[in-house]
Amino acid sequence: MDETIAQRVFDCLKTEGIAIYQGDTSPIGQIEWERLEFIINNENLKVEVIPTDDNASEIKVARFIVEKGNMPSFVEKNYAEEVFQIVGSSEFIAFLEKATGIKKLAIVRCQGNYLFKNGYIGIHSDNEHYPHYRLSVLLHFDNDYEGGEFVYYKGPRFERKVCNLSKNTVVILLGTVPHEVLKVRSGKRRTIVLFLTSNV
Repeated sequence: MDETIAQRVFDCLKTEGIAIYQGDTSPIGQIEWERLEFIINNENLKVEVIPTDDNASEIKVARFIVEKGNMPSFVEKNYAEEVFQIVGSSEFIAFLEKATGIKKLAIVRCQGNYLFKNGYIGIHSDNEHYPHYRLSVLLHFDNDYEGGEFVYYKGPRFERKVCNLSKNTVVILLGTVPHEVLKVRSGKRRTIVLFLTSNV
């Protein structure tokens, strides 16, 4: 485990509620990134189409893990098991626990999100409708799109922060932090998002 990255994430979460770092070295390596990207590009993956709020575009979602009766359940079993071997590995969970200070983290939901031209995700916080969501982790795969900036809002003054994410970037976000994704102007934006709770 890279103690430097874990400490930096801890410090950022404490002050900002969010931490962003280049993630292809620790604790998910380049081979794992490539495997995850191969999976979310798989044409056999079942994808749910969700219209945006203004019906101008759509979000495509590939569900790997969903909650059933407060328990995680694999959806696309063959793909989900492989995704979980990487993002649910003891090494990655230990890294997240050290970096966040939250003990006994467990993934309760995991999905691939695909945004195309005019696609966006409106402002929300992840525990707004799911109060037990303590943490979200976003794995970002693309450079070749325009727009689609990740935006979060900090503190009681709702200070707006705009982030351009590069390929193989990890975003770790506390469940209480409001955030959104701005409209994609061109290209395709692909991510895998994990939602975690704590069993403490």
